[in-house]
Amino acid sequence: MRTERDLGPTYINSLVNAGYLAKSSSKAFDDFAHGAKAPLDGMGDCLIMAADKFEQIDDEPAKAARSE
Repeated sequence: MRTERDLGPTYINSLVNAGYLAKSSSKAFDDFAHGAKAPLDGMGDCLIMAADKFEQIDDEPAKAARSE
């Protein structure tokens, strides 16, 4: 595991010398983020539906108790 100290000039220079380009990594991240958006949105929708269902389940006994 790298520490903050490892991210100093020596590490950065070795990345540059190895051919690292910020532009290419930015493009790769953009591609990843675009591809990850739909599954994450779907997971979010699923969690919202589950929360709504739990709320409904909690409300039903309360309503039944009030009507008695």
